[in-house]
Amino acid sequence: VAPFISILNDPDTYNCFEEITLAWSVRKREDLDSYAEMLYTLPINFVPIVTQDKSWTGFNKRITTKISSGLLLPKLDPSKNKVMICGSLEFNNDIKSILSTYGWQEGNKRTAGTFVQEKAFVTR
Repeated sequence: VAPFISILNDPDTYNCFEEITLAWSVRKREDLDSYAEMLYTLPINFVPIVTQDKSWTGFNKRITTKISSGLLLPKLDPSKNKVMICGSLEFNNDIKSILSTYGWQEGNKRTAGTFVQEKAFVTR
């Protein structure tokens, strides 16, 4: 979630979008501790997801599952949403594949597209 913190702390971000949802998936509940308190104070829909902690009572499935089921991106409509992706190479490719299937276009240096990937933090 670190690459998104500066974006979320920039007041101009909130002038560009009607609604912002941040889905952050971690393995253990404690992994949320670094930013959760701050994220809950921002004017965003913060969706914490914990995948490997039996004591967690919130969302506990992978982000890919939440997107495919329509819980994070209603109707997977690229005309109504923009997506920024940051994760492992496998995660980024999985999300890219899901979004591309529904007509989303990856942004690049020439076009904004409907989704972009943060690749600086990708590990192989």
